[in-house]
Order: sequence, then C-alpha cells, then structure tokens
Amino acid sequence: EVHYQRGRLYLDNNKAEARRELEQSLELARSTRSPYQQVKALFQLAFTETDRARARQLVSEGIELAHSNDMQDQVAFGHIRLGSFYLLDGNHAEAEHHFQQGLNYARTHRVRRLEALALSHLGSLRQLQKRTEEALRPLEQARDFYEQGGYRKESHEVASLIGRSRRQPLPS
Repeated sequence: EVHYQRGRLYLDNNKAEARRELEQSLELARSTRSPYQQVKALFQLAFTETDRARARQLVSEGIELAHSNDMQDQVAFGHIRLGSFYLLDGNHAEAEHHFQQGLNYARTHRVRRLEALALSHLGSLRQLQKRTEEALRPLEQARDFYEQGGYRKESHEVASLIGRSRRQPLPS
C-alpha cells in the first residue's frame, strides 16, 4: 500500500518514479496474492505509460482480474478508465462502448458514484461529438447525484459541461 500511495503522489510530476513505485506495488500485490491491490496498481500504472496501447492493455488486465474475482465496482471503474484512453486516442466508438459498459456495471451493482462518473464521461463524449441533446440527460443525472452527495468539485465540473452544451447551437 505504501508503494501504491507513493506512486499516486508521483503521477502528476514524476512519471518515472510513479512507474517504479507502482510496479513495486503490483509485484508485492502479486506475491501476497491480493487481487484488489493488483487491480488498483494496474489501473494506476496505466497512467505512467506513454504508449496508450500498453496503457489500455494494463487496464484490460485489471478489468479481467477484477471480473474473475467478482469485484464488480472495479470492473465498472476499469471500463470507464479504458473508455478514457480510447477517447484520448480519438476512438469515440470504443470510448462510448466502454463508458456504457462501466455505466451498466455500476447500475447493475448499485455503485452510484461510478454511475455518475460514467454518465459524466458519456455526456462529455457526446458533447465533443456535437450530440448536444444526447449529452444533456446523462450530464444532468450526474450533476444531480454530485449535488445531492455534496461532491462540490465534480458538481461544478459537470455543471460547466451542461452550460457549454446549452450554449452550443443545435445541429441543423
């Protein structure tokens, strides 16, 4: 856990050190047979990769491990992460597929925080695609959850996306 936390701290400003710490965390989690720690390390390790194909591979490995160990919240989170990597690559179809997968798992297993995260990602993607009307509903649902739960930062971010969607002209 110490290596994992250090790795997370280094993610923003020292990717090489983050990678080293997260690899140690993953190695330790594997040696102690802790699937949960392995999944967490794999998901974070993906953010140290400059090769997005390798990053997607790490997240996919985490999803498979989470699924085989009945960690459905981590499966949902992994799909949202994987969708984000596809979005960074400009592959909107795959991004939407994984955001939807994450949303489905979150709803099925009643993980409301991840449901809101998936909804906000779906809404953001649809906004990016100029699908304004389709963007508003998931964004509003995510905002409502964040406001009710007192998640101020997330609520503000989603409210900004909603504002942007409402200012975009509708496609003709």
